[in-house]
Amino acid sequence: MNPLAALGRVTLAFLAATGRVALFTVSGLSHCARPPIYPRLIARQMLDIGYYSLPVVGLTAVFTGMVLALQSYIGFSRFAAEAAIPNVVVVSITRELGPVLTGLMVAGRIGASMAAEIGTMRVTEQIDALTTLSTNPFKYLIAPRLIAGVAMLPLLVLTADIIGVMGGYLVSVHKLGFNAAIYLDNSWDALETIDVVSGLVKAAVFGLVITLMGCYHGFHSRGGAQGGGNGDHQRRGFGLDSDSHHQLHDHRNVFRHMTETPKIRVQGLCKRFGDKIVLDGLDLEVARGESVVVIGGSGTGKSVMIKCILGLLTPEAGTIHIDGQEVTGLAARERERVNRKFGMLFQGSALFDSLKVWENVAFGLIQGSGLAREAAHQVAIEKLASVGLDAEVGELYPAELSGGMQKRVGLARAIAGEPEIIFFDEPTTGLDPIMGDIINDLIINCVRQLGATALSITHDMASARKIADRIAMIHKGRIIWAGPTAQIDSSGNDHVDQFIHGRAEGPIQMEVRAL
Repeated sequence: MNPLAALGRVTLAFLAATGRVALFTVSGLSHCARPPIYPRLIARQMLDIGYYSLPVVGLTAVFTGMVLALQSYIGFSRFAAEAAIPNVVVVSITRELGPVLTGLMVAGRIGASMAAEIGTMRVTEQIDALTTLSTNPFKYLIAPRLIAGVAMLPLLVLTADIIGVMGGYLVSVHKLGFNAAIYLDNSWDALETIDVVSGLVKAAVFGLVITLMGCYHGFHSRGGAQGGGNGDHQRRGFGLDSDSHHQLHDHRNVFRHMTETPKIRVQGLCKRFGDKIVLDGLDLEVARGESVVVIGGSGTGKSVMIKCILGLLTPEAGTIHIDGQEVTGLAARERERVNRKFGMLFQGSALFDSLKVWENVAFGLIQGSGLAREAAHQVAIEKLASVGLDAEVGELYPAELSGGMQKRVGLARAIAGEPEIIFFDEPTTGLDPIMGDIINDLIINCVRQLGATALSITHDMASARKIADRIAMIHKGRIIWAGPTAQIDSSGNDHVDQFIHGRAEGPIQMEVRAL
């Protein structure tokens, strides 16, 4: 390996990482200063960072003060300088030890906790759910933690300073024989405002760095399904590829003529992850009020397509029009306005673990639309009823629900804002056939009642046949066939025929990597 080339790669990787951290920092801090502000979330983070860190910080501080006083006495007594012990304890703790040790304790407890919490939200698509609910993840997740960290670390350090000095006092007075009044007088005389202020400034910086790094590493966690880029087959060593003896037909123009502007129009959409091309000039149109299902194998780009339409991923090329408006590259506020037209049922439901069921359903109404909690609660109960769930379920947490119930709650959340367009990502995955059919019936009823346009992705043909007006098949990042559901069995396309009948033999070959 060329040493210069290796050094260049390392340097470029370092600069790229530094740039990502810098952009994340600027974005996080900018959202701290702009409305809306979430007082409940800030208070919750302050409680977690501050109050719940007090035991470990206090214990560390008291023992630090005790040890510092005792070890200083052992050294100073050789030179008859015991009187300097109060000065050493106070100055050392307020200037350096208090901020540094408190920062270390909080970093170990809070930094890892934040990274794990936000990372879990990333992997389970809860962060994507925030975006689809017209809530900025930076504003909702990052800003409250940064504000709480900067506010609470100085308070923790101030508390640690007091506890540490008292620890030194206890050892000096009760073990080393110091006069209590003289010790306190000397400590007070040694204390200067600049020492306390500098320690608190350091604490605020530590608080920012700890929360920033925890949020950054959690926010950029990798794992779970990454759409076509890292689907199940790719992770397990499989990939879909066509037989070299079969030629794919281009079906860009197979869509029926529409007299009105399509609700969704995707043209020439391209997306890659590194060297892997996931979408390669994909075209798709969905008419107003129509239900279209896109089928295809794992890793073929179905989820990536939906995420591009939702604005969760940015394509390298192509256009996406919603009601005739180009939506790629929109500013954040304009994107949130467009997203208010959307409802989304995620494959894993993507329910927020820390919120009750009714709060999950009402989330977009409260955070995105500003509806009062009481009114939003009533809407949530109505939507839960529409998917067959009692009001009592609204008081439970997602972890207390079965998989089928979580899917119903996810559907209730998707329709809570009465969206114009609803997206369904593998709506029956992980469910038994009966529950899957129940979910299909609920999807049909909800879409019809709302008069909404629906775009679904699935590899479950029973589901596709039931909920679709039209079916399109994606393969190697392009739509290779599309037509009415009734024509799926007579498509005349070998790839479609192999897929819908689940045959191993055919133009779609599974390439197994050698072990």
